[in-house]
Amino acid sequence: MGSVDFTTALGKLLSDGEMRRVFAQDRRGTAQRMGVSADDFEAVVSLDNQALERQANALLKKRLSEVRELLPLTFRMIDDPGVLFLNFAEAKWPTGHRRHAQDAVHFCRYLIAKKIKICRSEYNRLAFGLEGKRLAIHAVGDIPTSRGFRFGLQILYRRHQRETAHFAIYC
Repeated sequence: MGSVDFTTALGKLLSDGEMRRVFAQDRRGTAQRMGVSADDFEAVVSLDNQALERQANALLKKRLSEVRELLPLTFRMIDDPGVLFLNFAEAKWPTGHRRHAQDAVHFCRYLIAKKIKICRSEYNRLAFGLEGKRLAIHAVGDIPTSRGFRFGLQILYRRHQRETAHFAIYC
């Protein structure tokens, strides 16, 4: 037996849809492949599949809500953003204290790869927040203003170690 405890095994199952599907077919084999410890093995294999799916769906909906808050303009621009996000989220699960911003940036990259239009200025702001750069300048056509979107230069800069600021010069 391995050294993976119950909480870690549960976390792996909740964050990986494919693993849950395999687990539903072969509980013991999946628990062994995950390396679940002898102390927690029976507790893991006795997990209820439907309860796992409900909990995983609740976590995915929470992620969707967090990303929607970070990307409101992008979510308004695309059809079925919830469905697209759930398809994306099934394969990728960020961790750490900046996971919501990482999730939003990776979702934008997923949309770009699928040739789906995003709000580039929103994406730039979030990506800049995750990078270590001090300054970034982007020419974008979707800088939000009170009268709609405008073309201009989006200037992002870091005031302090983590605090970022931005402004735009409209063309």
